[in-house]
This record gives sequence, C-alpha cells and structure tokens, in this order.
Amino acid sequence: METIERYTCAAMKLDDLRREKARLKDEVIPAEVKQALSEIDEEFEPLEREAQKELEDAQVEVVKAVLERGQSIKGSTHMAVYRKPSVTWDTELLEKLSQKYPEIDLARKVGNPSVAIRLNK
Repeated sequence: METIERYTCAAMKLDDLRREKARLKDEVIPAEVKQALSEIDEEFEPLEREAQKELEDAQVEVVKAVLERGQSIKGSTHMAVYRKPSVTWDTELLEKLSQKYPEIDLARKVGNPSVAIRLNK
C-alpha cells in the first residue's frame, strides 16, 4: 500500500507543479495578448475542424484500401500497416478438453502478468 501512495503523491506533485506553472504564465500575459490569442483560436477553429474531417475521411479510405489489398501501403510520409487477423481460442473449452487430451497443454503459453495504474472512479 505504501508504494501506491508514493506514486499518488508523486503524480499529485507533478500535477500541482504543472497547474502552478500554467497559472503563473497566465498572470504574466497581458489582457491584450490574451484577446489576440483568443481571436487567433476563433479564426483557426473552423479551419482545424475542416482539416480534421478531411483527415478522418482520408483515414477511412486508406483503411478500406489496405483491407481490400490485404497488404501495407507506403506513402512519402505515412505508412498504413496491414496486420493479419488475430487468432483467438476458447480458453475455457480448451482447458476442459486438456483434461481429456493432455497434449493440448503442450500448446499452452502463459505470459507475464502486467500492471496498469489508473485513477480510482
């Protein structure tokens, strides 16, 4: 329990430092500059929204093309990588079958455990 609390303290400290840094930056920016930045944001917002839509549409086309071809495609800057479908097995059924056919256990591999750190809900 002590290690997770140490992690929490470190995460909170970093978050606090980032917030304080942002607050101090905000304090030193004159109102005129803030207004100018806001106007720039407003000007670019519809342009960015349109560009995002173009990107999403192009992505749909690329994915479709790669899936139809069944192979990766490479452009001058980006590459769309085709991955073969993954194969899954019914673990519960195989464990039951392995009781009757122990040879099935020869194909069994157990990976290492993993850890995910997340915020409590």
